[in-house]
Amino acid sequence: MSEQDVRNATIARIARAVGQLIWLGRKRIAQQFAAYGLTLPQYFTLFFLWNHGQPCSMNTLAELTGQDAATLTGIVDRLVKLGYVKRERGRDDRRKVYVVLQQAGQRVIEQIQDGRHENWHKSLAALGQQDLNDMLRMLETIVSAWSSYPEERGEP
Repeated sequence: MSEQDVRNATIARIARAVGQLIWLGRKRIAQQFAAYGLTLPQYFTLFFLWNHGQPCSMNTLAELTGQDAATLTGIVDRLVKLGYVKRERGRDDRRKVYVVLQQAGQRVIEQIQDGRHENWHKSLAALGQQDLNDMLRMLETIVSAWSSYPEERGEP
């Protein structure tokens, strides 16, 4: 086997491992969110509100979450029913609608964040500090490389 063949085989194994991590991560996250009655888009909407630290207009929230207005309206409707957010009219412009994170929504996000933090600690418990440093350096290198590629459009 040539050096290039070995490299190609190793890259293929890495791609499979990353694919498995993505699959397992999505599965675990879906289970965690389901315990709170949330879907992924609902979680991200709550997370962005929590991270933003103040009420957001529907337009701003749509931009932050990458949702169109109609989709976001449905997401916010369900979050209102769960008691995680409420809508408020703008004081200066009554046509503007703001989404406000409620205490229940804040608690849910904090609980989810704590659970995710705990999962990461459990998952990486077997690694020493040097392994963690190496892993971080490699992941940051990959993120930087992927970020520099233009978005691909078209057939998968």
